[in-house]
Amino acid sequence: MAIDQVSNFAQAELAAGYAAGITSIDVEAGAGSKFNADVNAYWWNSTDYPSPPDDPDVEIVRITNVSTDTLTVTRAQEGTADSAKNIAGKTYKIAIGITKKTVDDIRTDIGIKANFDTGATVSATPATGDFFLHTPT
Repeated sequence: MAIDQVSNFAQAELAAGYAAGITSIDVEAGAGSKFNADVNAYWWNSTDYPSPPDDPDVEIVRITNVSTDTLTVTRAQEGTADSAKNIAGKTYKIAIGITKKTVDDIRTDIGIKANFDTGATVSATPATGDFFLHTPT
């Protein structure tokens, strides 16, 4: 099991509005380089809702490919609904952030590497993301 690779400050405006079901989206020119594939992201109406959780139609999508400024996504992840993001006069953004999947993946990864019933402890190296198991002697 691999934990999703994330990027700090990976956020961009979408170049256009999109109907439900669309899986190829363009972000503003030059912003595609902020994103990486194989990670979940928020997609929301930033005109009316500066914070993604405030948008009742926020959607979590999985970015599966990045090609210049085009992101290929799988819609309706983590219990969210595939919905249109194309209201005239509204700006839509996409951003990588911590989702429930991120936290669940970390917990699973740590659980695989340590059996806490044995008194083992775990330390981490933030620069590499590696976890180390320390078993009692």
